[in-house]
Amino acid sequence: MRETTQANAFLERLRSGELTLMMAIRSARTTEIVRIAKATGHHAVMVDLEHSAIDVGLAGEMCAVASDLGLIPFVRVPERDYGIIGRLLDGGASGIIAPRIETVEAADAIAALPGIDMLSIGANDLCAELGIAGQFADARLREQVARVAEACKRHSKPFMLGGISDLAIVKDLLPLGIAPLFLTGTDTDMLYSAAEQRSRRLSEWHLQH
Repeated sequence: MRETTQANAFLERLRSGELTLMMAIRSARTTEIVRIAKATGHHAVMVDLEHSAIDVGLAGEMCAVASDLGLIPFVRVPERDYGIIGRLLDGGASGIIAPRIETVEAADAIAALPGIDMLSIGANDLCAELGIAGQFADARLREQVARVAEACKRHSKPFMLGGISDLAIVKDLLPLGIAPLFLTGTDTDMLYSAAEQRSRRLSEWHLQH
């Protein structure tokens, strides 16, 4: 992360165990989504360039608005497309999320590097690679999470675990050393969920009348 007062406060928040919420942005094409994130109690946004067609210019605008609103803006870059990192940082990103750390040993080596402030595991991808897709309660996932958490502890770096919606499983894994940084979902998922809920409510109302 860029060395700023805002970024340092964010990291300290994680180290002190305060709940920290982050929204992923994939579908939105205006900065209004960042204002929605702020209004709904989020502390950070992640502009996802790995899984969307958002361009670098719009990502920079979203990051700038997020910073102005007191949110920490992260950008997840496409796999191995590291040439855009400098442009994103210049555009206002506070931190870069680089995907595809392949092994626990690599995680330990990366956590030791200066300038690397935190590590994250995507449980969906990891379970798929372990051959246990969707089985988040499997002991093999827990073992891998524990090993990465231990690597982060050795180097005093926060560790985020994403991709698990079952909060009972998350609660069971938290004592391993997971930072309280939670991805609430993508803007696409949230819009779909809200649209479905409203459609169902009106349909049920109509049947009753």
